[in-house]
Amino acid sequence: MKLTTTAFAFAALALTMTPLAAADETYDIMEMIAHHMGEVEFDLDPSADLIKDLGFDELDLMEVQEDLEETFGLDMPDLTSLADPETGDLTVQTVVDYVEAHTPV
Repeated sequence: MKLTTTAFAFAALALTMTPLAAADETYDIMEMIAHHMGEVEFDLDPSADLIKDLGFDELDLMEVQEDLEETFGLDMPDLTSLADPETGDLTVQTVVDYVEAHTPV
């Protein structure tokens, strides 16, 4: 089967939209959070709260936010505004979900 240039472009685009690309993005976000914890090797629990469980303070949150904005081309609200309104939890997964939902294609 011979691929035309257009078909090849569509195939390449489809590959960039696979769950594998999302997995890479998730890994990058979690690696960035771990880096701010001073961890080289990491195994973050997605349900871990950045403040309560991981010990992040306001400066840590600001630095993570700046890195996320620069890395993923985002203009994010204050990370604390992403916290669950009922529990106040700001989990790793909440940050991952926000970045994945708002990253420009």
